[in-house]
Amino acid sequence: MSHTVPLELVFKIFEHVYYLPEGSPDRKTLAACAIVCKAWTSEAQRLLFIHTKIGSKGCAVATQIQYIINKPALGTYIRSLQISVSPRRHPMYSRNYHISEAEFVTLVSQLSQLYQLTARFMMTSLDATTVDKLSQIPLRLQAVDMMSSPSTNSSVIYQLFEIWPSIQFLCVRMAIPDPPQDTPRPPFSLYELRMIYPMSRSALEWFIPPSQIDTAKPLQILDVGDMMTQDYSEDLVLAHAPRLRSLSIMNEPKSGFFDTFTCLEEFAMRCVPLSARTPPETVQHLGLYVKLGDLVKPLLFTIAMIRTLPRLRCVTVHGIMERHKECEDLRAACREKGVDLVITNNPTMFALPQQELVPVDTFPRVVRFTNLRKYNSPCS
Repeated sequence: MSHTVPLELVFKIFEHVYYLPEGSPDRKTLAACAIVCKAWTSEAQRLLFIHTKIGSKGCAVATQIQYIINKPALGTYIRSLQISVSPRRHPMYSRNYHISEAEFVTLVSQLSQLYQLTARFMMTSLDATTVDKLSQIPLRLQAVDMMSSPSTNSSVIYQLFEIWPSIQFLCVRMAIPDPPQDTPRPPFSLYELRMIYPMSRSALEWFIPPSQIDTAKPLQILDVGDMMTQDYSEDLVLAHAPRLRSLSIMNEPKSGFFDTFTCLEEFAMRCVPLSARTPPETVQHLGLYVKLGDLVKPLLFTIAMIRTLPRLRCVTVHGIMERHKECEDLRAACREKGVDLVITNNPTMFALPQQELVPVDTFPRVVRFTNLRKYNSPCS
């Protein structure tokens, strides 16, 4: 007698093996599963194409795009797309890695369920025709991750919000100019904003205006990078403090900074704390992503916070701290208080981690398959 494993169980196994230990999809396993039998193909391909990157060493992007066009079902599987858009005349253009604006429009028109766009735009702005065509595509994009670009004065980020005011999650890994003065701000509200480089006050106010504070869609996650070195940024951050759930900074806050944070669940720093200013007692996750300078001070600071913060559940530190004997004291403090200790090499001091930009139930946000289900039910 032969016994067949129910497909529902097989598909659950697919989901279980979806991520490799380092957090990237296990494409090799999923691709192998897709050719085992017809019953497995559709589900394996659905998972295989959730995260899709256009551009590779051995295949022209035009071939990849045409493959998606020829198989319409694949386009409905793609929730997260990574691309690099460049004019063909650009000196860095490569047919294996970059798509043109026209190809960008064609590709997006096939992706009716696209949730997150991770993109590098190698131009100062999109053509008006491109903006018009993209605006006519019935798509509610929710998240944008803007990669670094050689175009230092690119206004593409503002055009994306004009096209998709549905965007609620934004990660910016590049310097951006001031917002345009000749066009009104689209009606959007960010759930999450992460950045590396400082913005001007006008740019920061454009993305997280004080008028958003009292709306039904408040800003909940903010990573200001090096912005706290700018005097004007602190009052804008503090304006959102009462409803902010997660805050990450690169510079130590001033005295009294935490006074108005009433529901902060996560606090992270990328600098050596010079004083023991205590975050709000509501903090459940404390992150210290320090890997340069005197590492004993952040270890001692973390130990003090473990003993001070009553709701703390998890602490994340950089892996380099394991080299210090004080790390054993950190482990002991976590065991004593029942706090989970996570030691990671990512994010680094100057980089933002690659993440699924989805609503967060509890912090820290970790890579797990259940996050992908939120691609189908974004925050309201």
